[in-house]
Amino acid sequence: MSVCSHDLKTLEDSLFTMNIMILISMVLSLLDVFGYF
Repeated sequence: MSVCSHDLKTLEDSLFTMNIMILISMVLSLLDVFGYF
């Protein structure tokens, strides 16, 4: 059971990290767009 929750926690951590990376790339894209104007 503890192994299962550990796997779930690791999955949540990786999803959280992926969301942060996507958010950062979106912000960088927006900055690029505003930089052209």
